[in-house]
Amino acid sequence: MSEALLRQSTNLFDKLKLVNSSKPLSIDEQFALVNETHPEIRYQLATRSDTNEGVLRALQSDDKKIQNAIERHPLINHIIKYITSYQSDINEQERFALHWNPGVRSALVSSSQTAPTVLELLVFDSDVRVRKNLASNPRTPSKTLLQLGKDSSVSVRLKITKRNDLSEVLYDLLAKDKSNKVVRQLLLSHGNKLNEKFKISKNHSEKIENLSDPNFLDIVSLRILHEQ
Repeated sequence: MSEALLRQSTNLFDKLKLVNSSKPLSIDEQFALVNETHPEIRYQLATRSDTNEGVLRALQSDDKKIQNAIERHPLINHIIKYITSYQSDINEQERFALHWNPGVRSALVSSSQTAPTVLELLVFDSDVRVRKNLASNPRTPSKTLLQLGKDSSVSVRLKITKRNDLSEVLYDLLAKDKSNKVVRQLLLSHGNKLNEKFKISKNHSEKIENLSDPNFLDIVSLRILHEQ
């Protein structure tokens, strides 16, 4: 089917048949299918091994099914496997840090081989998964962690509370977090340190077993306010 006929066709069945066929699609045909409103057409296009990288980039969306298909695509999966399996140089890492696909950037910040200076570049990444993995990487610099401690996503800040290398400044920041989930996880991971820091009485300290107890959170909040 020519590009012109493809654009004129309103028959969903014809387009699904085309995108599912074994016949190689031209770049023009691929791009003609990118803007289809039916998600199944875009998904099937993302699963084709002959789909051009520029087309994959145009297909990138918030649709999780399509996102996963793109990350499994041979062109993208090859990059992800390379990042996780081989030692890349700093120049390659910096290029990967600018890659359009969040799966590639997520693999980069998860790798134990990624340079700290490269990890710093992704502290404001638009994809929350990238920032969560950055918060978990032992090689992430302390100043980057401090910035992540102010992240708008609770899930990112929760990841930081589970680290065992929190600096005093970062610890204080998380102890004052506006989210009860973050404070509770901080108590769960570092309860003894919090008890000692804010001199919480033994009776209240025992309430760490019941982190949903609002009285315990109130005591912590009062101690923090008193320290300010």
